[in-house]
Amino acid sequence: MSETEGLILAIGGATLAIGLAGGGASLGQRMAASASGTLMAEKPEKFGLTLILTVLVETSAIYGLLTAILILARIDAANSFYIGLAALSAGLCVGVSGFFTGIGEGIAASASIGAISEKEAVFGKCLVLTVLPETGAIYGLLIAVLILRGAGFLGVSSADPAHIGVASLYASLAICLTSLTSYLQGRVGSSAISAIARREEAFGREIIFVVLLESVSIYGLLVSILILRYSGVL
Repeated sequence: MSETEGLILAIGGATLAIGLAGGGASLGQRMAASASGTLMAEKPEKFGLTLILTVLVETSAIYGLLTAILILARIDAANSFYIGLAALSAGLCVGVSGFFTGIGEGIAASASIGAISEKEAVFGKCLVLTVLPETGAIYGLLIAVLILRGAGFLGVSSADPAHIGVASLYASLAICLTSLTSYLQGRVGSSAISAIARREEAFGREIIFVVLLESVSIYGLLVSILILRYSGVL
């Protein structure tokens, strides 16, 4: 029965990874695509710039796809409840962080598209502010890879399965809860982009407020790594 439970949980992890991350990316792309469509009706020559900003939002879905593939490629490693729990945690980690990142980037991307419609020179600065929420998804992917490595999906594991499962769950929760900052970075970044469109020299000050939120994500990443390290998973 434990092998069946492990299999169910591992497949659930793959599903959550692509489902949540892909859902967030889709919502974000809808925001960016809507802004792009409005701009194209007036200034079709800006298609290339708007396409870059719209496509950027999709990266969190790619992380979800990668994690799902890593889990499913070694699904045989999920031979117990706790190893399956680790795979579920890895999927949840990438899925939730990717969901918030997709929406945050979508908000920032739509604001960037509005800004370049008025002043194309601010594209580079807008691009930086649009990409900043991406770090939440990158942290989620990093912890997911560490979990899968410790659980034996990316090599051989010598840690106690119970320790792996429990530590992975709480490490994932730390990342999931702090990844809310990616959404908030998108909101703050949107306001910063609007300010830059009016006064380009405000970029240096505005980016500080966006980066300040990043510290919370870094704290979550640090705690997640420490949980895995001191539980013997790494």
